[in-house]
Amino acid sequence: MSGEKIVPILSQPAQSSPGSFSMPQERNNHYQPVARPNILVLYQPIIDLKKGKVVRVEALVRFEADDQLISPDKVLPYLQPEEIIQINFAVLKQAAHDLSLWQKQGLNFKVSVNVEIFQLENPEFAQSVLRILDRENIAPQHIALEILEGSNLEISGQMIDQINMLRQKNMTFSLDDVGSAYSGLARIKNLPIDTLKLDGIFVRDLYRKPQDLNFIQALSALSRSLGKSLIVEGVEDATILNALRRLDVTLIQGYVFSRPITAQEIPQFICNLQIPSYQNILKPNDWIGAYAEILHERERLTAMIRHAPDMLDRQNIKKLPNKIIEPCVLMSPKTYHLYCQQMALISQAAAYPDNLFNDDTIERIEQGYRILLMEIEKQIYEANHDQLRIK
Repeated sequence: MSGEKIVPILSQPAQSSPGSFSMPQERNNHYQPVARPNILVLYQPIIDLKKGKVVRVEALVRFEADDQLISPDKVLPYLQPEEIIQINFAVLKQAAHDLSLWQKQGLNFKVSVNVEIFQLENPEFAQSVLRILDRENIAPQHIALEILEGSNLEISGQMIDQINMLRQKNMTFSLDDVGSAYSGLARIKNLPIDTLKLDGIFVRDLYRKPQDLNFIQALSALSRSLGKSLIVEGVEDATILNALRRLDVTLIQGYVFSRPITAQEIPQFICNLQIPSYQNILKPNDWIGAYAEILHERERLTAMIRHAPDMLDRQNIKKLPNKIIEPCVLMSPKTYHLYCQQMALISQAAAYPDNLFNDDTIERIEQGYRILLMEIEKQIYEANHDQLRIK
């Protein structure tokens, strides 16, 4: 590697900036003014909606030069793997130091730190991590390593061994950016991980692609069935937050709660944390919420019809919209009509004896839901178009 190497300050007392480095000259043409960017560590809280508190914070690397913050995606692609590894260890050391200070203030949560999947191929990886934590007197159970997937590297026995060595010390692992890049089902199945993190693009695009709520619902169900947690990142407003709550998503990261902040700001953030109250009744024109509510209702009713028709609350299935969704669907006559039609079909099916439920009945109900959801998608597109036009 030509040019100056990273100079992480790993042997000095931890500071707000773990180090600085020079981008190698042959890869620095696009960033000539950025000669020696400093490595900074910011933290973004992750909130458990059920517990109503911060359960972990994610350590996020940022770069600073000439008093300006530089996004990682404008630096990291220009670095070699060994440089990225050194940055990740610098971030881990800073995170461990900051966590030790928080614990002295009586705060109790995990810190998530990113690692590249290729780091796990190093047979000394686990021991290196434990040595850093030991210097700051941090128990491994307070650290969660988030595995980033920047390549299609195959999972090896060495990787599994390194993960298991740390998990035996009660450290937890997350698979980051699920749903994008190389985070496929095979990796979810083969890696011994505790948490899935949904890539934020699925949430940020919901106003343009509301059908992605189907994927979020499926991943939420998959994570529960596998005994893993699901964190959804990139949540930016209360409308999306409420929609996710309807799909039983409880671990949230995003600007709806906080941007990435400094270590010094974390205690005050925790003291001032206010979680928006859950809006059970949909507001007029909350079509994202209506979409999520229909998905939740479809899953509940069709599962019951398929597997336990005797548990159907036949007396309470109405032909008219329930009070949760009514304020929204009443805003569109066509949507209201389709919803009433669907409820009538379900009410009719609920009157059948259990032995008359068959695949045709279930298919008609599911087809009705598909038509209804497509109509709600149109309402979301139109509302989004109107918002863009106003802006």
